[in-house]
Amino acid sequence: MKSAACCALFVLAHAAWGQFDNDIASIDDLLKDARSSAFQIADEEPRASRRANLFDDSLLTGSDDDADEAITAAISPSRCTRRASGEDHESEYIGRLSANPFAPDSTSNVFSEAGSPYSSKSINNPYGKYGSEYSTKSARNPYATDAPKLVAQDGQYLGRLSDNPYDPDSTANPDGRYGSPYSPTSINNPYSKYGSPYSPDSPNNPYTTTAPLLFGD
Repeated sequence: MKSAACCALFVLAHAAWGQFDNDIASIDDLLKDARSSAFQIADEEPRASRRANLFDDSLLTGSDDDADEAITAAISPSRCTRRASGEDHESEYIGRLSANPFAPDSTSNVFSEAGSPYSSKSINNPYGKYGSEYSTKSARNPYATDAPKLVAQDGQYLGRLSDNPYDPDSTANPDGRYGSPYSPTSINNPYSKYGSPYSPDSPNNPYTTTAPLLFGD
Protein backbone atom coordinates (compact mmCIF):
# COMPACT_ATOMS: atom_id res chain seq x y z
CA MET A 1 0.00 0.00 0.00
CA LYS A 2 2.77 2.36 0.93
CA SER A 3 4.60 1.40 -2.24
CA ALA A 4 1.57 2.22 -4.38
CA ALA A 5 1.14 5.59 -2.66
CA CYS A 6 4.81 6.41 -3.23
CA CYS A 7 4.48 5.50 -6.90
CA ALA A 8 1.43 7.73 -7.23
CA LEU A 9 3.21 10.64 -5.59
CA PHE A 10 6.23 10.11 -7.86
CA VAL A 11 4.02 10.17 -10.97
CA LEU A 12 2.26 13.33 -9.81
CA ALA A 13 5.56 15.04 -8.99
CA HIS A 14 7.01 14.06 -12.35
CA ALA A 15 3.93 15.43 -14.17
CA ALA A 16 4.07 18.67 -12.20
CA TRP A 17 7.75 19.09 -12.98
CA GLY A 18 7.07 18.48 -16.68
CA GLN A 19 4.34 21.11 -16.67
CA PHE A 20 6.73 23.49 -14.91
CA ASP A 21 9.31 22.95 -17.68
CA ASN A 22 6.66 23.64 -20.31
CA ASP A 23 5.64 26.85 -18.53
CA ILE A 24 9.26 27.99 -18.34
CA ALA A 25 9.70 27.28 -22.07
CA SER A 26 6.54 29.24 -22.88
CA ILE A 27 7.69 32.19 -20.77
CA ASP A 28 11.08 32.08 -22.47
CA ASP A 29 9.42 32.16 -25.90
CA LEU A 30 7.26 35.09 -24.84
CA LEU A 31 10.32 37.00 -23.64
CA LYS A 32 12.11 36.36 -26.94
CA ASP A 33 9.09 37.61 -28.89
CA ALA A 34 8.82 40.71 -26.70
CA ARG A 35 12.54 41.43 -27.07
CA SER A 36 12.32 41.04 -30.87
CA SER A 37 9.31 43.36 -31.05
CA ALA A 38 11.05 45.96 -28.89
CA PHE A 39 14.10 45.99 -31.16
CA GLN A 40 11.88 46.26 -34.23
CA ILE A 41 9.96 49.19 -32.77
CA ALA A 42 13.19 50.89 -31.71
CA ASP A 43 14.50 50.51 -35.25
CA GLU A 44 11.33 51.73 -36.98
CA GLU A 45 10.47 54.72 -34.78
CA PRO A 46 13.60 56.80 -35.51
CA ARG A 47 13.24 55.96 -39.19
CA ALA A 48 9.60 57.06 -39.25
CA SER A 49 10.47 60.18 -37.28
CA ARG A 50 13.30 60.92 -39.67
CA ARG A 51 10.97 60.63 -42.64
CA ALA A 52 8.39 62.88 -41.00
CA ASN A 53 10.91 65.57 -40.10
CA LEU A 54 13.15 65.61 -43.16
CA PHE A 55 10.83 65.90 -46.09
CA ASP A 56 8.54 68.69 -47.17
CA ASP A 57 5.35 67.86 -49.06
CA SER A 58 6.47 70.09 -51.91
CA LEU A 59 9.46 67.82 -52.47
CA LEU A 60 8.15 64.35 -51.73
CA THR A 61 4.73 62.87 -51.26
CA GLY A 62 3.68 59.40 -50.35
CA SER A 63 5.43 56.14 -49.93
CA ASP A 64 8.26 54.78 -47.83
CA ASP A 65 10.16 54.08 -51.05
CA ASP A 66 10.13 57.80 -51.85
CA ALA A 67 11.49 58.65 -48.40
CA ASP A 68 14.21 55.98 -48.67
CA GLU A 69 15.13 57.32 -52.11
CA ALA A 70 15.45 60.87 -50.87
CA ILE A 71 17.51 59.85 -47.83
CA THR A 72 19.91 58.00 -50.14
CA ALA A 73 20.01 60.97 -52.51
CA ALA A 74 20.86 63.42 -49.72
CA ILE A 75 23.68 61.18 -48.51
CA SER A 76 25.05 60.35 -51.99
CA PRO A 77 24.04 63.23 -54.26
CA SER A 78 26.25 62.41 -57.31
CA ARG A 79 23.10 61.52 -59.24
CA CYS A 80 19.59 60.82 -58.07
CA THR A 81 16.00 60.32 -59.11
CA ARG A 82 13.76 62.74 -57.25
CA ARG A 83 10.03 63.40 -57.25
CA ALA A 84 9.20 67.08 -57.48
CA SER A 85 6.01 68.80 -58.60
CA GLY A 86 4.39 65.40 -59.04
CA GLU A 87 6.75 64.16 -61.77
CA ASP A 88 9.48 61.52 -61.70
CA HIS A 89 12.63 62.58 -63.50
CA GLU A 90 16.39 62.45 -63.41
CA SER A 91 18.05 65.31 -61.52
CA GLU A 92 21.69 66.16 -62.07
CA TYR A 93 23.75 67.06 -59.02
CA ILE A 94 25.71 70.25 -59.84
CA GLY A 95 27.31 71.13 -56.51
CA ARG A 96 26.55 73.00 -53.30
CA LEU A 97 25.42 76.61 -53.09
CA SER A 98 28.06 77.79 -50.67
CA ALA A 99 30.14 80.80 -49.67
CA ASN A 100 33.01 78.45 -48.77
CA PRO A 101 35.78 78.98 -51.38
CA PHE A 102 37.65 75.84 -50.31
CA ALA A 103 34.94 73.17 -50.27
CA PRO A 104 35.49 70.79 -53.22
CA ASP A 105 31.93 71.07 -54.56
CA SER A 106 31.21 74.68 -53.60
CA THR A 107 29.86 77.17 -56.13
CA SER A 108 32.35 79.65 -54.64
CA ASN A 109 35.35 77.44 -55.39
CA VAL A 110 36.57 78.62 -58.80
CA PHE A 111 38.74 75.51 -59.16
CA SER A 112 35.84 73.08 -58.68
CA GLU A 113 33.41 71.70 -61.23
CA ALA A 114 30.60 73.46 -59.37
CA GLY A 115 32.27 76.86 -59.23
CA SER A 116 34.50 77.15 -62.28
CA PRO A 117 33.36 79.67 -64.91
CA TYR A 118 34.37 77.08 -67.55
CA SER A 119 32.51 74.05 -66.18
CA SER A 120 29.35 72.90 -67.97
CA LYS A 121 27.75 72.21 -64.58
CA SER A 122 28.59 75.53 -62.99
CA ILE A 123 26.09 78.29 -62.32
CA ASN A 124 29.04 80.66 -62.81
CA ASN A 125 29.55 79.72 -66.46
CA PRO A 126 27.84 82.45 -68.53
CA TYR A 127 27.73 80.10 -71.52
CA GLY A 128 26.51 77.00 -69.67
CA LYS A 129 22.91 75.89 -69.30
CA TYR A 130 22.94 76.60 -65.56
CA GLY A 131 24.65 80.00 -65.79
CA SER A 132 23.56 81.57 -69.06
CA GLU A 133 21.13 84.46 -68.85
CA TYR A 134 19.24 82.95 -71.78
CA SER A 135 18.87 79.34 -70.63
CA THR A 136 15.53 78.27 -69.14
CA LYS A 137 17.49 76.08 -66.71
CA SER A 138 19.78 78.85 -65.54
CA ALA A 139 19.98 80.46 -62.13
CA ARG A 140 20.84 83.74 -63.89
CA ASN A 141 17.85 84.01 -66.22
CA PRO A 142 15.21 86.37 -64.75
CA TYR A 143 12.53 84.56 -66.77
CA ALA A 144 13.57 80.98 -66.06
CA THR A 145 11.04 78.53 -64.64
CA ASP A 146 13.31 75.46 -64.57
CA ALA A 147 16.19 76.90 -62.57
CA PRO A 148 18.28 74.55 -60.35
CA LYS A 149 16.56 73.19 -57.26
CA LEU A 150 17.98 73.66 -53.79
CA VAL A 151 17.83 70.83 -51.24
CA ALA A 152 19.27 71.21 -47.75
CA GLN A 153 21.59 68.60 -46.26
CA ASP A 154 18.75 67.44 -44.01
CA GLY A 155 16.43 66.88 -47.00
CA GLN A 156 14.40 70.11 -46.77
CA TYR A 157 13.40 71.50 -50.17
CA LEU A 158 14.49 75.16 -50.42
CA GLY A 159 13.01 76.18 -53.76
CA ARG A 160 14.79 77.08 -57.00
CA LEU A 161 17.95 79.16 -57.21
CA SER A 162 16.65 81.74 -59.64
CA ASP A 163 16.70 85.41 -60.55
CA ASN A 164 13.02 85.19 -61.48
CA PRO A 165 11.11 87.32 -58.93
CA TYR A 166 7.71 85.95 -60.04
CA ASP A 167 8.28 82.20 -59.86
CA PRO A 168 6.60 81.00 -56.63
CA ASP A 169 9.53 78.65 -55.94
CA SER A 170 12.24 81.20 -56.72
CA THR A 171 14.76 82.33 -54.12
CA ALA A 172 14.45 85.79 -55.69
CA ASN A 173 10.71 86.05 -54.98
CA PRO A 174 10.48 88.24 -51.87
CA ASP A 175 6.91 87.16 -51.24
CA GLY A 176 7.53 83.43 -51.72
CA ARG A 177 8.26 80.85 -49.03
CA TYR A 178 11.75 80.30 -50.48
CA GLY A 179 12.65 83.93 -51.11
CA SER A 180 11.13 85.86 -48.24
CA PRO A 181 13.57 87.20 -45.63
CA TYR A 182 11.05 86.07 -42.99
CA SER A 183 10.43 82.49 -44.13
CA PRO A 184 12.03 79.64 -42.14
CA THR A 185 12.76 77.83 -45.43
CA SER A 186 14.40 80.79 -47.14
CA ILE A 187 18.15 81.17 -47.71
CA ASN A 188 17.51 84.93 -47.51
CA ASN A 189 16.41 84.79 -43.88
CA PRO A 190 19.52 85.65 -41.82
CA TYR A 191 17.93 84.15 -38.70
CA SER A 192 16.87 80.80 -40.15
CA LYS A 193 19.01 77.66 -40.18
CA TYR A 194 19.12 77.86 -43.98
CA GLY A 195 20.14 81.51 -44.20
CA SER A 196 22.15 82.34 -41.11
CA PRO A 197 25.88 83.00 -41.68
CA TYR A 198 26.55 80.84 -38.62
CA SER A 199 24.48 77.79 -39.52
CA PRO A 200 26.22 74.74 -41.03
CA ASP A 201 23.15 74.28 -43.29
CA SER A 202 23.36 77.77 -44.74
CA PRO A 203 24.93 78.79 -48.07
CA ASN A 204 25.93 82.05 -46.40
CA ASN A 205 28.33 80.40 -43.96
CA PRO A 206 31.87 80.69 -45.43
CA TYR A 207 33.07 77.71 -43.38
CA THR A 208 30.28 75.22 -43.98
CA THR A 209 30.82 71.91 -45.74
CA THR A 210 27.13 70.93 -45.63
CA ALA A 211 25.57 73.78 -47.59
CA PRO A 212 22.41 73.16 -49.67
CA LEU A 213 22.74 70.87 -52.67
CA LEU A 214 21.93 72.05 -56.19
CA PHE A 215 20.11 69.82 -58.70
CA GLY A 216 19.55 70.70 -62.33
CA ASP A 217 16.58 69.40 -64.32
